[in-house]
Amino acid sequence: MALDVWLQGRFDIGKLWEYLRDSEYFQGRSELEAGRFTRRLRDVKDVAYQVYSSGKVRICTDDYSDPYMLVQIIVDAAWLTSGSNPDFKVISCKPLLSSYERIGTPLLRMKLGLEGPHGINEALALVEADVCRITRVFEAVRDLQQEARGEG
Repeated sequence: MALDVWLQGRFDIGKLWEYLRDSEYFQGRSELEAGRFTRRLRDVKDVAYQVYSSGKVRICTDDYSDPYMLVQIIVDAAWLTSGSNPDFKVISCKPLLSSYERIGTPLLRMKLGLEGPHGINEALALVEADVCRITRVFEAVRDLQQEARGEG
């Protein structure tokens, strides 16, 4: 399930842009314009980071990448470039529309009392998988905050 994740933290957007611009792990052209920039992970289709001078970061994930790791990448980069804890918090984390479309048919089958092709409740299985991915985002931020406080 693809997620639309929004984080809020403290970082120097200029230093973060330079770091990500020069990083071998990111690809494509990126310019710092109007207080924001976008970078894509190299060799990972559909994963992008949009970074704003207001301290917001939007992570558009794909269906396969671990959201925990995607959060950790930007937190580590912000920490490296600022020299201090960016203190990120999750302000929004929700499935992208494509995820809802994927759940629509199984949900309709369930409502009509029809069994899925594999004899399982597909809608419930997909929703449980979605909840697990969203939980990984919150776990990443919590674990990184605990680590910053020396609790991890």
